[in-house]
Amino acid sequence: MIISRREILVRRLPHKEDLLMAKASKEILKEAKNYIESNGGELVMIYLGWGGWNSKEYIDKVKYEKTHHLQKNLVRDFSIKNNIRFYNLDKDIDKLFKSGDHIDGHFSDYGYKLVSNIISRYIKEIYSK
Repeated sequence: MIISRREILVRRLPHKEDLLMAKASKEILKEAKNYIESNGGELVMIYLGWGGWNSKEYIDKVKYEKTHHLQKNLVRDFSIKNNIRFYNLDKDIDKLFKSGDHIDGHFSDYGYKLVSNIISRYIKEIYSK
C-alpha cells in the first residue's frame, strides 16, 4: 500500500510513540549542547513552528494543533530546563507570511529570506547586549 505525503504528515502518533520520540529528541539535544559547549559555543534553540500557520489555508489546523503544541512545548521546556536560549518565531512568521511564501508545506525562496531576516534580527539583539 502506498501512503501519500499528506497522509504521512497528518498521521497521529500513538501517545507511546510521542513519548519515545520526545525522549530520544531530548537525549540528542543534550549531547549536542554538551558537544557545542565543550568547544566554546552556545546552543540556541529557534522554533519556527508551522512556519506561517495562519497563511497556510490548506492546513487542517484542528488536526495539526496538538502536534504543533507538543513540538513547541518539547523544545521550549527542554530549553528552559537546560538553560538554553529559546526563540519562538511562530508569531513573527505569522505576521509576515502570505500564502505564496510556501511551496508544498515548505518555505519558498522568499519565505526563507523572511525567516533569515527574522533570525538575523534576533542574533543582532543577542550580541548587541
